Order: sequence, then structure tokens, then C-alpha cells
Amino acid sequence: MIPGRLPGKGFMKTVKIISLLLALLITAAAAVSCRDNTRKDAPTGKSSGDTGSGDDGAGYLPDADYGGYRFRILSIANENSGIYTGFDSEADTTDLVLAAQYKRNRKIESRYNIVFSEDDVTGWEELSSTFVNYVSSVSDEYELNMLIQREAFAYGVDGYITRTDKLRYCDTTQPWYVQDVNRALTVNGIQFFSYSSECLNMFAQTNCTVFNKRIAGDNGVEDPYELVKAGTWTLDKMLSSAKAVTRDLNADGVFNDYDQLGIVGESDMIYPSLWIGAGYLTVEKDGDDYPVYTAPSNEGFIDFLTLIGGYFNEDRVIYDTQYRPTEQYFGHGTFRDEATAVFRSGSALYRVAIINELTVLGDMTDDFGIVPNPKLNEEQDGYHSRVIDGWLYVVPNTNTRLDMTSVILEALAIESRNYVFDAYYEQSLKNRYTNDPNAKEMLDLISSTRTIDLGDTVWQADIRNKIQDAVWKKDLAFNSALSSIKSYVDLMIGIYLDELAK
Repeated sequence: MIPGRLPGKGFMKTVKIISLLLALLITAAAAVSCRDNTRKDAPTGKSSGDTGSGDDGAGYLPDADYGGYRFRILSIANENSGIYTGFDSEADTTDLVLAAQYKRNRKIESRYNIVFSEDDVTGWEELSSTFVNYVSSVSDEYELNMLIQREAFAYGVDGYITRTDKLRYCDTTQPWYVQDVNRALTVNGIQFFSYSSECLNMFAQTNCTVFNKRIAGDNGVEDPYELVKAGTWTLDKMLSSAKAVTRDLNADGVFNDYDQLGIVGESDMIYPSLWIGAGYLTVEKDGDDYPVYTAPSNEGFIDFLTLIGGYFNEDRVIYDTQYRPTEQYFGHGTFRDEATAVFRSGSALYRVAIINELTVLGDMTDDFGIVPNPKLNEEQDGYHSRVIDGWLYVVPNTNTRLDMTSVILEALAIESRNYVFDAYYEQSLKNRYTNDPNAKEMLDLISSTRTIDLGDTVWQADIRNKIQDAVWKKDLAFNSALSSIKSYVDLMIGIYLDELAK
């Protein structure tokens, strides 16, 4: 069995996960709420996505009638995740995204004569424990089960998930699939699951750089929009401009959130976003499509970390709220909330964030812009937008209706592309959606350049977090830090590969 990860625990055998979680299952079952969405009245919310035909690319799907089948889905409610993880909503929602999802779901229900039935739980731990329980019992309880990606990867290798190639009508060559990310998640050519346009929360958890237009204009910073379009938005441009705008506003000799800062964010947002943007991966694939921990031997990556570490050591350039709490906002939420508050207050030029954070910047006094994270240099072939460990739907190996499930999965991907994405753009940017003509172009670019580093997701505790610790030490000894964990990381990867070979 592949080791699973539980809060506060290390890796352990999946069979141990089952035994540890059995005591929680009664509580989990009580927390699950079920709703059958049978109403067909139209939602009141409207979005620019409503202009889609809803039929784009769906011609290869069968004209099937599933006789009113109750299509069962396990998800996590939006209010428990802070992003769009819920599957359905009420008809009278005024949220543009939920209205678009409602319309998508009713269209698919009508076309295939099914009724979506969604159970939702309170967190990713419950998603995993419920999944493991019924799959281990060989019980056909759900057609689709949401999982956090690092758990899905482990369960996929373990054989708990129906592989994508077994889903007859899921055509992963289509543009509504996230090709680069899906390729990164294969092992020996095996695709355990696939990200598509249906997984809105994956896009919501894609990284970007948000910049303060006032600070940029007041300090003569080159327009990041124009730099992106010219292919010259680079790490050097970002870091040098971040340093140039810093000001000790209260003249106390100490840089903190009372001053004007360069970059604000948290460790697990800033550093992996920038190294992936610069084209580096800590785990790469060999010629046989197996993951290999290559960071210690990548001199370019070590040089990158040395550069970033040097700027981190200057507190005014990179203000890491995960390492150094703010003066004004500490105790008012998480270190992510602190970083957001600093940027919203107009105290930093850049904020490395997820796209979903745009939803809380709508009432910011200063105007802001959105760009992808910078390239390493102008010679780099395109931008790379980091995807964090997002939630997605997998097909349990106990599912006995694979053809029907694959049809519905594909229809969800197509109709999400037709309806939901524009609604999300509009909801995220609120009134700024129409005021900034560059915003949607940048979001489209970020969406089309999504990628992932397995050392930042599947093996985040063993690789990414260790790099974060090395940055915090401020000694710039990154070669030693990366090499010191190689034996352990190789062992962890080996456990996955051994299980796959069984």
C-alpha cells in the first residue's frame, strides 16, 4: 500500500489509514448532508458565460437516456473550503459562478435524464476517510468522489481509482483538459485521473502575481502588462523593481508592514510559485516517465534559490508573513490573511497569490493588475503558472457504471468550459472586470500555462517544506540542504513505484 498523509501524521500504509479512521466514520457520516437537485427553474444570477451554446465539442458523446438515474457525488461544501469546491447550488443564487454551475447541471440532467445527488463533507480528511472506507468495503456508493490531489495520486497508485484510460468517453486530448498538469501526474504513462475545465477550484488555486498600479506608477516601474506581452516579464524585472520601491515610511530603521514593501506573501506561496515560473521542477520525469528527484544536481535551481534567499534576507524586498508575522494584522486570521491585508492596504508592490484571492481584492482602494509569475529570463520559452494541490473528482474502482460516468464527466468538462469560466472571471474581478481590458487576457494566459511540480504537491512535506526551511535559515546553503534529504526522498518515491509495479 502507498503511504497516505493525515493531518499531523507522517506517511503510513493505507491499511493503517483505514483502521485509524474507522472510529471517525460514524461522525463523518453524520456530517454528510445530502441534497437531490431536482428543481429545473432557472437561476437568477447571470454571467457572460450564458452566451455559450452548451454544445461546443460534445458531438462525440452518445445520445443516451439514463432513465432518471440518481448520479451520486461526494464533495466538500464551498463554505468549508473557501473556494468553489461544491458541485451544485440553489436556483435563487446571486453568485455568478454558482448560477453558471446550476445552469450547467440542469442542462446535463435534462440531456441525459439523470438527477445529480450531492453529499458534502467538512474537509479533505473526510473526503479521504469516506472514500477509503467504502472502496475497501467494495461498496458502490458514489459515481464521483472529490479528493485533494496528493491523496488522489497515492490512492491512484494503490489501485483505488479507475484509471482515465478505462473511461471510454473521456477524451483527454480535448482542449477542456489541462494537458501540462495531467502529463506531470502520469507515471509510466498511466493516467490515474485527469484535470479538466470542470475542476474550477484548480484554476482558483493557480498562482499569479498581483501588482499595485499606484505604487508602480509613482515609482516609474515598467508596466508588467506590457512586459508580459513583450515576453520580458522576468524574475530580475520583478525583484529589482520590488527592491527599488521599498521605503522606510516611518523612518524607524525597521522594515515591516508600516512601510512600503516590495513583495508580500507566505513561504509556501512565494518560493514554489517563483521557481516553477522560472521553469524549474524539483521532481522531473526520466525517459520512462518515472519521477526522479533532480533538485540537488540542478545547478540552475541552486543558483535560483541563492538569488531568492539573498532577497529574502533583505526583509524589505520579500516580506514573508509565514516567517515573520505582521505588526498590524497578526492575530486577525492566518498568515495568508496577513499577507492579503498588507497588499490590500496599499503597502506592497507585489503579492504572489492564488487567483481566488482576487475575490477579496475587489474593494481595494488602489487599482491592481494581474500577471503570471515571471519567467527566469527572456530566453525562457513561455510562462509557467503553478497549480497548488487542488481538489478534483475521481472515479472509485467500485463504480459499476463506467460508461455512464465517463459520459457525464466529459459533459461536465465541456459545459464548464462553456458556462462557468467566464462567470468566474466576472465574479473574481467584480466591477474591475470591465475597467481593466488586460485582466481577462492575463487570466486566459495563466489558465493556458498551468503546470505542477510533484515535489510541491505529492511530496510537498519532504521537498517543498524543506526548501522553505532552508530559506528561513538565511545561510544560503541550498546545495547542502537539497542533498541532505535525497536518500529519504528517493525512498519515498521508491515506495510509490514499488506499489505501482505490483
